[in-house]
Amino acid sequence: MDSVFLWAQLFGILAMSINIMAWQLKNPRLIIFSYAPASSLWAVQYFLLGAPLGVILNICSATKDLFLSFVKDSLVPYLLGAFLFVIWTVGLYFFEHWFDILPLIAGTIINVALLQRDNRSLIARAGIAAQVCWITYNLIVGSYMGVTSGCLGTISSVIGMARFEAWEIGKCYRTFLPSLARSILVFPDPKTYP
Repeated sequence: MDSVFLWAQLFGILAMSINIMAWQLKNPRLIIFSYAPASSLWAVQYFLLGAPLGVILNICSATKDLFLSFVKDSLVPYLLGAFLFVIWTVGLYFFEHWFDILPLIAGTIINVALLQRDNRSLIARAGIAAQVCWITYNLIVGSYMGVTSGCLGTISSVIGMARFEAWEIGKCYRTFLPSLARSILVFPDPKTYP
């Protein structure tokens, strides 16, 4: 391992720490605001790992999250539309490998879901789908802290959904995984949460 790779993982640890701290916050605007420095650190990590699409998407995400923290709710759809236009335009320009599409898909999934911010079950499921894309991308480019952060985010989302949606999970090894998959893939009645 060379020093650049180790520095990249260090920036990943810092970014992951900010993400974990953000998950503990109660104010949605503060959570989104804290994603801006985390995205900036992820961008540095992807730069050191030589993953340009990760850099681009995280710089765009940091900018979007800063604006989302301060704009009126009526402007959110326009901001998300502009974000999606920019990441796909720039992302397709820098597209080189098959896995370069994964950050673009992840960014699209979670930001389209943000258009319905009151639908907690949709946001949680979109977060899991986006994390699957990010985990795959991170494994390929060598972002092991990104993989760890993605796994922690996925586990946190699943636990949150199980608590708020009152899942009934099978208790034995034969029924646990099928009931877990059914609970994740089947949307409950649309509810809003405080």
